[in-house]
Amino acid sequence: LEEFGQQFEHSPHGLARIDDEGGFSEVNQTLRALTGREESELLQTTLGAIVHPGDVEVVRDFLCSPDDAAPVDVRLVRPDGQEIWSRLTATMVRQTSSGQRVLSVQIDDINDHRRLEETLRERNAALAYRATHDGLTGLPNRQLFIDRVGHALDRSLRHQTTVAILFCDLDHFKVINDTFGHAVGDQLLM
Repeated sequence: LEEFGQQFEHSPHGLARIDDEGGFSEVNQTLRALTGREESELLQTTLGAIVHPGDVEVVRDFLCSPDDAAPVDVRLVRPDGQEIWSRLTATMVRQTSSGQRVLSVQIDDINDHRRLEETLRERNAALAYRATHDGLTGLPNRQLFIDRVGHALDRSLRHQTTVAILFCDLDHFKVINDTFGHAVGDQLLM
């Protein structure tokens, strides 16, 4: 039992024992470091009190049936206001004689994972924009034009309406590029 206590205390995962309301009864050093709180402070509060207000309902729902729930991602709020994205998993350990459940909760820091996801989303959005817009003018390119015209034609068929396309051509634009250079031609387009 003492060996288990050492494993609990020194686990690389934030670990806690909580009751039905999320009140802490035991916390390990990783959880204390993750939350930026001392053990005595955590033992006087609840899991719901240390998460972002927007995540309180998620925690409440999670605690109602922890064995059936998939892991959930919530933001822990440290005393200095810093938000830490964390993944919660829980298992019911036992039920007390009064019917109160004792839950074992694992809380892992997923901040780096969330930042990477956000970076990938931003890069994908930038790539999608570059694939459908001209690099110089920022205007939609031929690929996006064809896609939008296709949607407009489909919509016109469904709603029995018409579609109009306006085509503008710059006469002798090639002469400007050849005579004054592409930089001048680019300025003219912009």
